[in-house]
Formats: sequence, structure tokens, C-alpha cells
Amino acid sequence: MKKQLQYNRRALLQALPILLILPCAPTFASKNDAMDAMQKIIGGTPVKDGGIYFELSPLIENGNSVPIKIEVESPMTSQNYVKAIHVISEDNPLPNIFSAYLTPQSGKAKIATRVRLANTQRVWVLAEMSQGYYARTFADTNVTLAACFEG
Repeated sequence: MKKQLQYNRRALLQALPILLILPCAPTFASKNDAMDAMQKIIGGTPVKDGGIYFELSPLIENGNSVPIKIEVESPMTSQNYVKAIHVISEDNPLPNIFSAYLTPQSGKAKIATRVRLANTQRVWVLAEMSQGYYARTFADTNVTLAACFEG
């Protein structure tokens, strides 16, 4: 019993440097992860391209604070409004950047904020409409100084 315990302790000590290095290696979402995240949001709901104004600079010097503007074409009445806006990244550590939920009382389906972008990538915007479909668009951007790193 004592020999087995020593063997397990020795194996653990030999593997410890590898175990300590692994969490430090940056991991990023892939295009497939972004598509999976969009599919989870959309489900079987129809998707239409366009109908969204998405402003994201094509060249970004610093990915730590990237301004974005999103405006969805909608009258924002009780019968016809934007229910949610989702922003998905193809190369951040997590693909879902944020979701904003709206009501007809929001007045306009317009959002301006800042996000962090890890690398050069494509960023998607999905707008869930009250009529039972999603509008979709994207923008490509080149990030020269990456964000989303720890350490």
C-alpha cells in the first residue's frame, strides 16, 4: 500500500509542471464555436441577412476597448419590435460577447458600447425580431494589439 502511494505521489510531482502550464495557455473560440453559439441562440428560427446597421472599425489599434454601434431597422411598436440583440465573436476566449434585451418601450433598437476583442476576427450581430425570425449581419476587423489575455 505504501509503495502504491509513493508511486502516485511521484507521478503527480512529475506531472505538476505540465498541470501548472496548461491553464496559462490562452484558448480562443473558433469559427465553429461561434457558429455553434449562434445556432444555440437561433435554434430552428428562420434567419434573414441584413436589416442591421453595424459599425465596427476595420482596423483597431487596441483590442481592450473597441467601440461598436448597432441599429436594427424596426418601428418598435407592440406588434413589431426587436426582442434581443446578440453579439458573437469568432476569436475571443468565449464566443458570446453580450446580449441586450429590448421592449417596445425602448423606443429605438439602437446600442452603442465598447467591447474587448482578442484578435483579428469576424464579429456577428443577431437581432431577434418579434415576428419570429432573426436578422443577421457581420463585420470583419483587424486588431493590432490584442486584448483578452491574462498575465
